[in-house]
Amino acid sequence: MNLTHCIVHEIVKEPGESSAQTHYSADVLPITDDLRSLVEKLAKRFGASRLTNARFDESPGKLFPQKFADYVQGASSDQGFLEYTRQVVGHLETVIQGKSGAKGGYLLLCAYDDAEGHRHGVFLLRNTVGRIFHRTAEGFAIEPVVHLDTDNLAMACRIDVGRYRQKSGTYLELTHRSENEVSAYFSDWIGAEETLSSRQL
Repeated sequence: MNLTHCIVHEIVKEPGESSAQTHYSADVLPITDDLRSLVEKLAKRFGASRLTNARFDESPGKLFPQKFADYVQGASSDQGFLEYTRQVVGHLETVIQGKSGAKGGYLLLCAYDDAEGHRHGVFLLRNTVGRIFHRTAEGFAIEPVVHLDTDNLAMACRIDVGRYRQKSGTYLELTHRSENEVSAYFSDWIGAEETLSSRQL
């Protein structure tokens, strides 16, 4: 995998609350072996998920498709990627305001090349609690540890940029969720339409 850009923004919102707050990164993440390994794991987990195939709804007022088009048509740069991600994540904060069942998390957005071509990934991740052994004077004790849950993608989307440029077929893939308010807001935010389950292809 050739990872070219990656950034994380956080939306803070708990179920039952109507307000949300976004914490933006000031810059893109430096490309390191650890970051590349994380994105590769997320992409592999995504590929093993049940997926819904779609394309953008490009009707007026759909912000994500508009900003993605501006980003793809512009010169590839850290600043361009930063501005694009801040705009679309800010829009997600607006989308989930008032949706009491919606929950926030970390939005990891990345651009990379793999064997299939140029991709753009959007992964909504959350923390989970694990356990470790901690050595004591008497032996060992179990301690809780909060860490990033990379085994369970809360929600995610992958865009095949090559097919998007050619307007060829369904170039969006989203993790499949039942149609309810809690999950539908993600596909609404992305601006997906003409969805088709991967099991129907």
